[in-house]
Amino acid sequence: MAHPAPASPSLTTAAMLRTVRFELGSVSVDLPYRAARLRRLTEQLTFIVQTWAGLPWPTHSRQGHPVPSPDHVLHQLGHLPAEPADQHRALLVLVLLLL
Repeated sequence: MAHPAPASPSLTTAAMLRTVRFELGSVSVDLPYRAARLRRLTEQLTFIVQTWAGLPWPTHSRQGHPVPSPDHVLHQLGHLPAEPADQHRALLVLVLLLL
């Protein structure tokens, strides 16, 4: 079953999402401030979702996966796993869904 083409975020929103994705890629296991860096990236992603400046919120990712509503994404961001590796993975999944 074909999904409708996802709405693309505006250039500014897309650039912010790409920046967060890049930063998540640079957070290594041995980074001394890993927990603080993940908290900051969570704050940045929360800001992006709260101020979404693109077309209507996407219903499917470019890969065809359903995208949760903005409220659900914000809920997920507010309830990330405690383990840094799991936080990292959850943030990356959310960013990739929105790109």
